[in-house]
Amino acid sequence: TGADLSIFHNGSTSFIKDTGTGSLIISGNQIAFQKADNTETVAVFNEDSDCKLYYDDSLKLATVTAGIDVTGSIVVDQDSNATSLSLDSEATSETAVVIESANTTGYAFDIQGSALTTGRLIRLYSNSSSTATRSLMEINNDNASATGATAFKIQQDAAATAFNLDMNGNGAGIYITSAATSSSSIFVDAENTTGIALDVQSDALTTGSAARLYSNSSSSGTRNLVHLQNDHASATGTTALSIRQDAANS
Repeated sequence: TGADLSIFHNGSTSFIKDTGTGSLIISGNQIAFQKADNTETVAVFNEDSDCKLYYDDSLKLATVTAGIDVTGSIVVDQDSNATSLSLDSEATSETAVVIESANTTGYAFDIQGSALTTGRLIRLYSNSSSTATRSLMEINNDNASATGATAFKIQQDAAATAFNLDMNGNGAGIYITSAATSSSSIFVDAENTTGIALDVQSDALTTGSAARLYSNSSSSGTRNLVHLQNDHASATGTTALSIRQDAANS
């Protein structure tokens, strides 16, 4: 009635204009938007089913039962001081985020934060009180043939600590279970000249020990439980084992 709904052309642009009370409702079992010559689809809305959005007649986004399905890339350009991407998952037994990558030489997941000052590049946080056994982070190289794969690597180019473990609970700070039979469980390759390659400090000891080397093997094979070797004959100033006891004790 009156000018509540108008369809007109102003000489350059066509308009469908609703200025009346209520909503503008377009009904149909399938509603499709196409380009002017009807050769390409722009959007399709299906009754009780999916909605599809196209770019140059190529499907890019579709609604599905669980949410949306995106074909192609997602680019988020956040220009303000706010969260760029927030995921709120109510799943209890399913993974919140799954990344399945087919790349061979690139990165499946790449985070870059070159403007960092006091912030962190990544934070993995849990405040669960559950006593159930679990790993907060797991890195799994699941193919035994991938002998060239390093499961975890840290590169520190600055003259600073590469790995800092702050252990506040009464448990093992580092626990290593190795199934290797002929390789070293821990290997330290140090290039320092005046520093210490392996330094253990325990200034709070009372009845404990600074180090313990223990074996309960019943094998009768010849072996050394502790092996110290100065392998260069020219290193005449080297003492293979030095023990210093400042207390009045053995």
